[in-house]
Amino acid sequence: MHTELLYMKNMGQIQCSSKMVGYHQDGDKTIVILDQTIFYPQGGGQPYDTGIIKSNDGDLVFRVQAVRFVDGIVNHIGVVEKGKPSIGIEVQCFIDEDRRNRNSRLHSAGHLIDMAVKEMDIDWTPGKGYHFPQGAYVEYHGTVDGLNFEHLKVSLEQKCYEIIFRNIETKLYSMMMYCKMVNQ
Repeated sequence: MHTELLYMKNMGQIQCSSKMVGYHQDGDKTIVILDQTIFYPQGGGQPYDTGIIKSNDGDLVFRVQAVRFVDGIVNHIGVVEKGKPSIGIEVQCFIDEDRRNRNSRLHSAGHLIDMAVKEMDIDWTPGKGYHFPQGAYVEYHGTVDGLNFEHLKVSLEQKCYEIIFRNIETKLYSMMMYCKMVNQ
């Protein structure tokens, strides 16, 4: 069993219908498993989505507080605010749109900075990206000898604006899908 990842097809989708295929308790938290989801699990330096899952009949209200991807299955972690989960019920999923937009903009900003560093021909190798609102950063490996940091900061910012104003078309790729296609 795998969860269909609707957010990979349309990152702008903020609600969807789904079916509950499993649930269990983990301490004081409930974990809900759906056949498909728009909830982005934490990964790639980007935080998870939060939101609400409601049964179609309104008997269940589940607040999603965290989301994790485990062995092809998305775990919606949170608390039941009303009712009781039940396998097979149809549900509606609603993500916190403001949180998703903020997190995806921070993630995109990290890629923008990476483009700028490459175009400025700075001899740095990209490392870790952390795209969380509390202290977002991108990390590089390389030498800083002879660099004027104040000038670099201004130049990097100007290069980022230049790239933005080019209005370059962006595309999303799944590396898992890409690796499968390359290895076939």
